[in-house]
Amino acid sequence: MVVGRGIDIWRSRRMALEVSPGEKLLWLWTVVVIAFFSIARFKLDHYIFPVAPACCLIAAHAWRRAAQEPAATTRATTASIILIAALLIVGGSFGGVYLFELDLELPAVAILLPLALLIGGTALLSAIALGRWRIPRTALVPVVTLLACYVTGVTVGYPVLEQTRPTAAVARRLRRIADPDAPIALYRLERWRASLRYYVDRPIVRLETPEELMAFLSRDQTVYVVLRRIEYDSLRRGGAPIREVMRDRAVIGTSGRGLRRQVWGYLIVAKSVRRQPPGL
Repeated sequence: MVVGRGIDIWRSRRMALEVSPGEKLLWLWTVVVIAFFSIARFKLDHYIFPVAPACCLIAAHAWRRAAQEPAATTRATTASIILIAALLIVGGSFGGVYLFELDLELPAVAILLPLALLIGGTALLSAIALGRWRIPRTALVPVVTLLACYVTGVTVGYPVLEQTRPTAAVARRLRRIADPDAPIALYRLERWRASLRYYVDRPIVRLETPEELMAFLSRDQTVYVVLRRIEYDSLRRGGAPIREVMRDRAVIGTSGRGLRRQVWGYLIVAKSVRRQPPGL
């Protein structure tokens, strides 16, 4: 909708239609944030979040203008809303077919997410068509659709996320059993490092090779390593001085191409074990 509104503004210059100072300020806000963080070399996803309020206000303003003004001046905005309705229908249809093929062990109630998308898209497109391809006066349909998606995501998605990546649970137990100064490392689980570091609230060492792991385990103090069960079993067979202290079932990888299926396994937390000197 923001892109559609931008196109309509560009077209309006030829028709001598003015843009209010308030909307100009919102566009300046949006452009500055996107441009600045696009140029910056170091990027994190949340850097772009401040642009969301401005985009929402522009989109709301675009909807109101498309519902009230002549169609000739809001063609791009109208087209964008129709495209949104079509994407909701496609997303709902696709999700309803493939959502349970991802092997996320979703409960049956998860079908509400694609169902909300499908119903919302159909209702929005029907309202536009019945209004002779004019935008409805209120955005009630997409708002209710997004609200239903949000509720489903919180009530169904968050528990599933905790099952697939139980870093919060692992961190809580680590903080309970490990000394405050005990070093903690991840072995061949780099994608988990940021979230585990956040929840455990201490630095996390990255280990990628058996040599790095053995050097880490040889420290004078007790250390802890988070790794997959297959790696743990292999290291134990190789004589690594570690012992399992807890495990959690988790998604440890994916298989296939395109629409990937989840690969379930076990996440092991192990600690170093002191080797007894010969003869003792």
